[in-house]
Amino acid sequence: MGTEGAEPRKTRAEIEKAGVEIMVVVAIIGLLMRVATVGISHAIEASRLRVCLLNMEAIDSAKSLWGWKTKRATMMRRRRTT
Repeated sequence: MGTEGAEPRKTRAEIEKAGVEIMVVVAIIGLLMRVATVGISHAIEASRLRVCLLNMEAIDSAKSLWGWKTKRATMMRRRRTT
């Protein structure tokens, strides 16, 4: 019934020190997460903008192709009728 293998009890100061250390670690992790979140949100916004611009270019190309084909078909119909 001895306490040969048992660890000595921690003092109140040691317990408080451990609590402060845990709070500092949690604060640092929170700060790192905030920085990462801001960076990720900027990257997402930049990618959305790039996709929008690429879609606008594709639409413009499709409009040009449609106009070219429509104009050519109209010109061919006019030739046949004259």
